[in-house]
Amino acid sequence: MVGDGAVDAHGESWDAERLYVCNGSVLPTAVGVNPMITIQPVAYCVANGIADSISDKTT
Repeated sequence: MVGDGAVDAHGESWDAERLYVCNGSVLPTAVGVNPMITIQPVAYCVANGIADSISDKTT
């Protein structure tokens, strides 16, 4: 749902265009003792989305 968090499904801020968040702060709650295994794929997916959007604009 629009605005139900700090970022959308692509990690982009609702308030600032082209501001992406790709760390543990996008998760809705604490994920446990070692969140690295969860945060890395989230960051990877956000980074891939940014790369795809950049390549779509340049081609």
